[in-house]
Formats: sequence, structure tokens, C-alpha cells
Amino acid sequence: EMLDSYGDPLTGSVTNYGSLLLQLISKFCTNYCNALGGRSPDVSLSELYGGARISYVFHQVFAKGLLNIGPFDRLSDSDIRTAIRNATGPRPSLFVPEVSFELLVKRQIKRLEGPSLQCVDMVFDELAKVASQCEQLVPQLKRFPTLRDQLLECVHELLSSQVKPTKEMISDLISIELSYVNTNHPDFVGGSKAIHNFNKKVQRLKAEDKKRDPNSKADLATLLSRDKKESKGNHITASIGAAVGGIANSLGFSQGGPTQQPPTERELIETEIIKTLISSYFNIVRQNVTDNVPKSIMFFLVNYTKDRIQSQLVRALYKDEHFKKLLSESSSISEKRDQKTELLAVLRKS
Repeated sequence: EMLDSYGDPLTGSVTNYGSLLLQLISKFCTNYCNALGGRSPDVSLSELYGGARISYVFHQVFAKGLLNIGPFDRLSDSDIRTAIRNATGPRPSLFVPEVSFELLVKRQIKRLEGPSLQCVDMVFDELAKVASQCEQLVPQLKRFPTLRDQLLECVHELLSSQVKPTKEMISDLISIELSYVNTNHPDFVGGSKAIHNFNKKVQRLKAEDKKRDPNSKADLATLLSRDKKESKGNHITASIGAAVGGIANSLGFSQGGPTQQPPTERELIETEIIKTLISSYFNIVRQNVTDNVPKSIMFFLVNYTKDRIQSQLVRALYKDEHFKKLLSESSSISEKRDQKTELLAVLRKS
């Protein structure tokens, strides 16, 4: 059995070399596709393997990472008020300016691009790991180190060639979201509902304040400030989002001048309404990105390479002039086979 594992010495015509090469390439590609499709017979029970690892990247790493990027990370109430003032120009507006909402929500949406591109790199690493594991599942490749190295190099080149178009597609997805803010989306809260929700929130805060102190006459700023201190979720989300995404961009608004003054009641109301609109639309886009990025990676990177890996390897390696070089055995294999052959001959004579 040990002698059989070393194989027979390669002799004969070019056809024999070519047949063996095609056989090894076919086995390697079959193992690669089976690993991605979850049909590999040598599935590990101690860790995730093949396509299951890619699924883990999509749903446990990427999706949860996006959820940890909040709509108000690196975006303070002061920033929002400054954006509203900049959008109104020299005179105050009668209504909340839509320009400020679009400016702020686009800046937040842009922050989703970094983690999405990082997801491509993680899937690329997993595919390269699958290729390395599949090489180990073809024992005959141990005889031919040159062929083994060329196989892995060709697969790496195929994967690398698809990283750029995949990232371009994902950047285009973000650009598409930035190109048109669809305020008619059925899940978008809208201006009238945002005002209604704000009024309900104020009524709730006043009722809670009356329970604390029946004689309380707290103004709107006090109520909102107290509510913000009680709900610390935004601060936790900001720290996690910065760690996961790593791409949060500062708005760059000046913190001097009027923004240092206490906000008026009108500014507080406008800020809360804008925050409701930003949160609603950002959540819609984040869900779109969470859904479309894995689909894009599967189409441009995973399925593309799986469908073309065999033809690519045959095109690159199946050349008559390269047969003997690719199928040259390592010296250790030849020596071990000769030793075992001599030992077997001695045992048979005895």
C-alpha cells in the first residue's frame, strides 16, 4: 500500500502525460466546487469549512458589522443644527430644509462602503484557503510539487482578477444609493409622520416628567437632554461602529460661532425631525447594502471562479512543452519508491 501511494514512474508518450495532468486538474477542481457547495466528503467537524465559512462572513461578520454602524455615528446634534443653518442661507426657513437631510444622510450612507469592500477581501481570503485545502485532498499532487505550485498560482491569479470588478460593483451600489434619495420609499417615515412621532415622544416625556415631579415645568431642552442621557445606545453604537467599520468620516463642520449658543426650541424640534428622517432612510439603505453586497460577491467572485476554474487551469497548464516539467517528481518521492521497490523484491525472494 505504501508503494502504491508513491505511484508508478512516469514513462511513455506525451498522451500519457496529458491524460494524467487532466485527471489531476479535474480532481482538484471537483474538490474545489464541492467544498464551496457543501458536498465535500472530507468535511471537518471541528471548524467551518468551504462555503460555510463564506456564509459566516456574510451573515455573522459583515451583516452584524453593518448593524453596529448607527445612523448618528460621528454625527452630533450640533452638526445637524449647523447643517440646517447652512441650508437655509441668510434667512430662516419656514420648514425643515430638505437639503440638510440629504446632505447628512448621504454622508452617513457613504460610511457603509468601507465595510462592504472589506467583505470582498475576507471572501477572497476564504476562497484562497479553500484552494489550498483542496490541493491537500489530491494525494497525487504531493508527487508533483511544480504542478501543485502552478495550480495554486493559477487559482490565485483567477481570484485576484475578480477582486477589482467585484469592488467596483460594490462601490457602484453605494454610488447608486447616493445618487437618488428616494423619499417616496414605502418604508420611509416621511415628514408628516416624523412630526407625529416627535409629538408623541414629547407627550411621553412630559408624562414621565409629571410622574417624577407633579409640579415640574421642565422645558423641551431639558426633557430631550434627560431622554438622551437615559438612552446610551447611540454612544455604544458609535464606539462599536468605529471599530467594525473603521471608515467613519467627520462632517467637518466648524464648531465655533453660533453652534456654541444654546439651541432654540425651534432648532430642537428641527433637529429631532431631521434625526428621525436620517434614521429611517439610513436603515433602509443599510438593509439594501446588507442584501446586495453578498449577492454581488457571489456573482462576481465566488460563482465566477467556480464556473471557470477548470477551463482556466486547462488553458494555462495543458501545454505539451510543459508536461514533463509539471509532472516531474520530487527527488524524495523517487528515492522512497526505489527503496520500497528494492525492499519488496528482497521480501519476495526470501
